[in-house]
Amino acid sequence: MVFERDKSLHLNQSGVTLVELLLAIAILGIIAVLGWKGLDSIIFSQRTLSEDVENIRNLQIVFAQLQTDCLKLAKPNRINGRSPLAINNNVLIISRESHFLNGTPGVQIVKYYLEEENLMRWASPTTRSIESLHRYFIQQEANVSNPPISLLSSIDKIEINLWDQNLKKWEMADLSPLNSPEKNSKPPISAAQIWKSSWKGLSLAIKFTNRQSSITKIVALGP
Repeated sequence: MVFERDKSLHLNQSGVTLVELLLAIAILGIIAVLGWKGLDSIIFSQRTLSEDVENIRNLQIVFAQLQTDCLKLAKPNRINGRSPLAINNNVLIISRESHFLNGTPGVQIVKYYLEEENLMRWASPTTRSIESLHRYFIQQEANVSNPPISLLSSIDKIEINLWDQNLKKWEMADLSPLNSPEKNSKPPISAAQIWKSSWKGLSLAIKFTNRQSSITKIVALGP
């Protein structure tokens, strides 16, 4: 007896195999897309983490330099009775003790300010001249031969406050060496107010453009 193969069964089996193949290809395509998105997320996270690590490292350097500048704050009697700090909006000007190359003591002006989302630091040459000190103090642009240094990028704003040791509170300082200070939400310190020896601390709050909250550093003032 001769048995004939059921052709319909063969066709059905071939059809099922083709569907399975197409389904497998579709699944592999979905897995590939998900895998690519996952890889892209990993790369983005790694890039963000690297940027955060770099920002933290740079912040530590900035805060260490700020602490050094503030600890070497010049006394008012060394700078013709002038306040050793000037704070106006996003600008911090520090008159600090410094030395010439031969070891002779002098005074140096240091400025921290924002420029196109960059936190800049500029340091004047060391001087013993009140006239030169005043010129460095009020100048708007850094000397071309002594350019400023970019410390941090992607900065939205900075906020500076002073700690009054006697009153046990933080004060928003606006000690402007130039024109009248802008009005702030908090009562500012008058620009004409004499430097207070009770100011013992300075806080610098830095807000990055990609962060919701600020990072604050508190440093001591004076030796």
